[in-house]
Amino acid sequence: MTNDISISRIGDNIKIIFVQPDGSGIPSMGIMSLSAILKKKGYKDITICDICETIPYHERTLKYFKEQLEKKPDIVAFTATTPIWTKTKELIPIARPFCKTIILGGPHATLFQEKILETCPEIDILVIGESDNTIDKLVKAIEKKRKLNNINGLIYRQNKKIIKTKPNDYIQNLDDYPFPDRESININSYHTPFSILTSRGCPYNCEFCFKTVTGYKWRGRSAENIVKEIEYLIKKYPDVAKGPHKAISIVDDTFNCNIKRAKKICDLIIQKKLNIEISSVNGFHAKNTDYELFQKAKKAGFKEIWFGIESGNDKILKNLRKGITKDDVRRAVKFARKAGIEMIGGHFILGLSYETPETARDTIAFAKELQLDNLGFNHANVLPGTRLWDYIQKHGTILYDYSEMDFSKFRQMAGYPIIETPEFTKEQRIEVHKEAMNMSAGIIRKRVMTKENIKRFIFRKDSYKDMIWAIKRLYELQFKTKTDKWRHKNRKPSEQHR
Repeated sequence: MTNDISISRIGDNIKIIFVQPDGSGIPSMGIMSLSAILKKKGYKDITICDICETIPYHERTLKYFKEQLEKKPDIVAFTATTPIWTKTKELIPIARPFCKTIILGGPHATLFQEKILETCPEIDILVIGESDNTIDKLVKAIEKKRKLNNINGLIYRQNKKIIKTKPNDYIQNLDDYPFPDRESININSYHTPFSILTSRGCPYNCEFCFKTVTGYKWRGRSAENIVKEIEYLIKKYPDVAKGPHKAISIVDDTFNCNIKRAKKICDLIIQKKLNIEISSVNGFHAKNTDYELFQKAKKAGFKEIWFGIESGNDKILKNLRKGITKDDVRRAVKFARKAGIEMIGGHFILGLSYETPETARDTIAFAKELQLDNLGFNHANVLPGTRLWDYIQKHGTILYDYSEMDFSKFRQMAGYPIIETPEFTKEQRIEVHKEAMNMSAGIIRKRVMTKENIKRFIFRKDSYKDMIWAIKRLYELQFKTKTDKWRHKNRKPSEQHR
């Protein structure tokens, strides 16, 4: 390692690698956005390593990351959430011998700050908070061998001391920034390649949510800017746009925080006759809805809408501070169904603060009452920086070992709780979660296992292998209880190696 973070290459010859250590079927919006900003500033040699070993594409492998390191990049920039920090920390020493400067950003850096540099000597610089206004200034300063003290949002080493600059302000006008850099990824390696982030921040205060990076102030891109990105995706990637995974996936925390903006987005899509499918899997907020919104969403192409419902008990919902009631949820689901939305889903959490077996079963009963098309039940997860963490420190027990910054065992584990309280023990949580999953499996089977759906599912396959795969998936859905895992496998072989 070196404390000299200057680099020898200039301008277009600077090589930068962005690393997502534990990716998924959704593109990493954060690092793609930072890459786009740098490319707009003239930096061309940028590689994105979005590592996910379960996806059979070379660009998503650890081997590919190591191959890029052999090219001796000038800067390697990692992003990390707290649950994947341990995995990230394993990759950083691999990169250290090959590059001059290692940067870490993301939620984990923002939460733990100086402690990371104190315990991980391989890292040179931390970027704190939203990095969009920082990344180009930082790279420029490194390139020109300038001091970093005038750049906000940094923590770095200087003469064996740790220096912290002023915090960044939250970005206000998201339209000022370029669309994410999808040219630096293999877009066919993602289950939802057309993911779009239309807003940042959330005004609600859910006890399980960590918002140190994006904050509580909701900021939305304009409807015009969003629709322009959708048009760009359709024209830039026509083969993907025509494929089975063509849907635009909105990955906002709260897409409809501003209901007027949400309606305008739908209006523009309808006006331009884009003929697309749209899903909003992270969740509509049930409070900010009316029948007109879902009418417009239906006409715009929304096929799948999920609500973040969390609980079916009024006391738990009030303590959650999500700003919704059961009646709000009933009303929103009723409007969505009346408007003809094909797939209406609900996210639920079992084991929030003050939860008991009885209140958790209230949630299961409420989910059943709503007659949703799809359901997701998770055990409550807990991480530092949240109100739920503070509650468990005083009133409960964390069931897995953790150190000051190692929370790798806290990743969501289907069927197994992470915390318990005297009012809701580990054994009770497992039992109630199993009840919820059995109920959910019954609903999913009823929806999927119709003659029409089976016929469509089998005969849209492109090859003999696809046919065998489809039959196997249908068998698992019919006879296995873990339908949540089945959903994640729902991609045919011919799509996995394009």
